[in-house]
Amino acid sequence: MVSHYISYMRIFFFFALFAFSLVAQEGNNLLQKAETNFQEKRFEEAIKLYQEYLTFWPEAKDAPKAQFYEAESSFQLNKFKEAIPSFKKITVLYPLSDYASMALLRIGDSYYRIGDNKNAIKAYEEVIRKFSQTKEAEEAKSSLSAIKKEESDVPQEQAVSKEELSALSLAKKLYDEEKWDEAYKSFAKFIEDYPKSGYLAYAKLKTGESLYQQKKFAQAIIWYKDVIANHPETKYAPYSQYTLSWSYYQTNNLNEAYKQVSSFLEKYPDSSYQQSAIKLKDKIASQMRESEANSLLLEAKKAFHNKDWDKAKGLLSQIKERYSDIKLSEVDSLLLEVNKILAEGSYSEIKRVYDEASDYLKQGQPDKAIEGFRKVISNLPETEWTELSKKAIALATEKKAEAEAKVLYEEAVALSEKGESGSAKVIFQKILKDFPTTKYAKDSSEKLALLADTEENKEAEKNYKEGLRLMEKERFTEAIEKFLKVAPNSEYQEPAKGKIAEAKAKLAENDIKRGFEIAMNYYELGDYKEAVNRLQGIIAVYPEGVYTKKATAILNNISSQSEERSAEDMFRAAHGYLEEKDYDHAFEAFKKVVELYPQTRYAKTAVVIMGEINQRLANEKAKKIYDTGRNLSFRKDYSSSLKAYDELLSNYPLSYWAPYAVYGKAETYYSSGDFQSAALEWEGFVLRYPDSDLAADSLYHLADCLIKLDRQAEAVATYKKLFLSYPDSIYAKGEIRTIIDGKINYVTPFHNRF
Repeated sequence: MVSHYISYMRIFFFFALFAFSLVAQEGNNLLQKAETNFQEKRFEEAIKLYQEYLTFWPEAKDAPKAQFYEAESSFQLNKFKEAIPSFKKITVLYPLSDYASMALLRIGDSYYRIGDNKNAIKAYEEVIRKFSQTKEAEEAKSSLSAIKKEESDVPQEQAVSKEELSALSLAKKLYDEEKWDEAYKSFAKFIEDYPKSGYLAYAKLKTGESLYQQKKFAQAIIWYKDVIANHPETKYAPYSQYTLSWSYYQTNNLNEAYKQVSSFLEKYPDSSYQQSAIKLKDKIASQMRESEANSLLLEAKKAFHNKDWDKAKGLLSQIKERYSDIKLSEVDSLLLEVNKILAEGSYSEIKRVYDEASDYLKQGQPDKAIEGFRKVISNLPETEWTELSKKAIALATEKKAEAEAKVLYEEAVALSEKGESGSAKVIFQKILKDFPTTKYAKDSSEKLALLADTEENKEAEKNYKEGLRLMEKERFTEAIEKFLKVAPNSEYQEPAKGKIAEAKAKLAENDIKRGFEIAMNYYELGDYKEAVNRLQGIIAVYPEGVYTKKATAILNNISSQSEERSAEDMFRAAHGYLEEKDYDHAFEAFKKVVELYPQTRYAKTAVVIMGEINQRLANEKAKKIYDTGRNLSFRKDYSSSLKAYDELLSNYPLSYWAPYAVYGKAETYYSSGDFQSAALEWEGFVLRYPDSDLAADSLYHLADCLIKLDRQAEAVATYKKLFLSYPDSIYAKGEIRTIIDGKINYVTPFHNRF
C-alpha cells in the first residue's frame, strides 16, 4: 500500500513539475532574449521585450529585475524623463526587492542628467536614509558631494559681465564646430582679457584641447600643466592630467607619459577615465619594453660589427631571456651566427670534451659521459655539437637505467625463488615505476602477474570450500558472500557461480514459503487488507510457481465490488472539506482513501489532490514566516527577524522561500552591523544555491562585508570569483563593474597594482 502511495505521488510531482517548467521556460526564454539585447546595446528592442515579460509575469521572482532593466534601457538611450517613472515603479511595486535601492539611485541620476538638481538631491538623500548600509548609499553620497561642489564652482551670476559670457560662448561655439585654430585663439584671448574669470580653468582646458586637436601636443602640454598646477581643486584637473599623459605619449616621450598616467591612476581612482588610463599605461609599458629590447639589439649589432663576440652573445642572450614576449626576428639568426663563430674558434677543445665523453659511454660509465656531454651543450648551445650531445645523453641515460634495472631485477628474482614473494613484489613494482622503458620493466610485469595468480588461486580455494560448508548448514546468505569473493580468474570461478545460483534459489524458495504462510494467517484473522498486500508482494517478486498460483486464487476471493463504492463515499466527504478550504482535514480524508482503497480510481485522484494541498500549505506557511521576518527586519527588530528566518529554514527547508530566508538572514545581520555573521550567511548561500539568481548578489555583498571587516585581500578574491562565476551578471559588466573595479583599486595597496 505504501509503495503504491509513493508511486502515485511521484507521478503527480512529475507532471506538476513538467507543466510548471513549460510555463517558466517560456518566461525565462523571453527574459534571456531581453537581457541579450540589453548586453548588445539594442536598448529599444530590450525595452519591448522587458515590457512583454512584465505584462505576462508581473509577479515572477525576476519581475523586479525586468522592471529595473526596462528603465535602465531608457537611461542608456539618454531618455531620462522616460526612465524616471519606470524606475519609480520599482520603488512602488517592489519596495522590498534588491533593485529598490538601485532604482532610487538611478532616479537621482536621471534628474541630475536633465538639470533638475533639486529633485536629484531629494532622491539621493532618500537612498542614504532608506538604504544606509548599501553601496548605493555610498554612491549617493558621492553624487551629492559632486552636485554641491559643482554649484560652489559656478561663479555668481552678478560677477559675470555680458561681454565675458559672450566671449566665452563664442569660443565654445567655435570649439563645438571643430574650428580648432579659431577656437584656440578665442579661448587664449578670453584668458588674456579676463584673467580673474570664474571660468578661467575651463578656458585653459579648452585651449589645450584646441591645440591637441591640431596635433600641437607640445603646446597643449603647457596648458594642461597650467590647469593642474593653478586649478587643482576644480573638476577639470583630473581630465587635464589624463590628457597630459596622452600628449606626452603622442610626442613619444614615453617615460614622462608613463609617469603622468601612473600619477593620474593613483590620484583619481574613481575617475570615469580609469579603465582607459589603465589601457594607456599598459600600452606605454609595452612600447617602453620594446624600445629597451631594440636598444640592446642595436648594442649587440655594434658588438658584432666590432667582432666582440662574447659581448654580442651576452647581449643577445639577455634579450631572449628578458624580452621573450617581444618578437625580434634578427635575434635568433644573429645569435646562431655568433655561436658558430665561437664554435669555430674553440673547435678542438669542444671535440676533445665530446670524444672524452664518448669514451666514458663506451666504457660503461654513463654518469661521467652525461657530465661531459652537458659541458658541450652549456658552453656552445645551438651548434652542430648540441644535437649530437643531446642524443648521446639520451643514449647514456637509457644505458644507465638498463644497468640499474638489471641489478634490481636479479635481486627480486632471487627473493622470489626463496619464497619471499612480498619483498620480491616491492622490487618488481619499483622497476615498473622507476624504469618503465627498460626491458626489465616488461619482465617485472610478467613476474608480478605470476605471483598474483598463485596468491589469488590459494585464496579462491579457501573461499570456495568455506562456501560449501555454509551451504550444508543452510546458511545461504553467508555462503553467497564467500562464493562472491572467489577470484574471477581462478579455477574455482565457474563452480562458485553455480553455487551462487543454487543458494539464491534456496533463499527465494524459503522467502516465498514464509511470506505465503504469514499472508494466510492474516487472511484467517480477517485482516484482508494486510493479506492482500502480502499476497500481491509475493506475486510481484515471484511471478511463477506453486505459491504464486495459490496467492492469485485467494486474491480473487477477497476482491469485491463494494470497494469502489466505499472509496467513492469517502472521496466525496474529503472533497467537501476541500471546497470549504479546510485543507488539513481534506488532506487526512484523501489519505484514508489512498490507504484503504489503493486499487480504485478514486485513490489515484486523491494522490494528485494531496500533492496540491501539501504544496500549497507548505509554501503558504513558509511565505507568511518569510514576510514576518522581512517586516521585523525593516522595523529593526533584528533578533526576532533572525528567529523567524530560522523557523522557516527548520520547518520548510525545501520550500520555495528557503533560499530567500538564508539571504534575508544575511541582510538582517548586515543591517544590525554584524558583518562577520552576514559574510558567513552570504558565503553559505553561494555554496548551497550556486544557480540562484541571488548568488551573484550574495558574492557582491560578501565582498562588501569583507571590506568592512578589513579583509581586503579576501574581498578582492571574492570580486574576482564574482566576475568568473557569473560573467553575465550586472556586477561583471557595465557601470557597476566599473564601480567594483574602482573599489578593487581602492582597497589594493598601490605597489601591488602593477
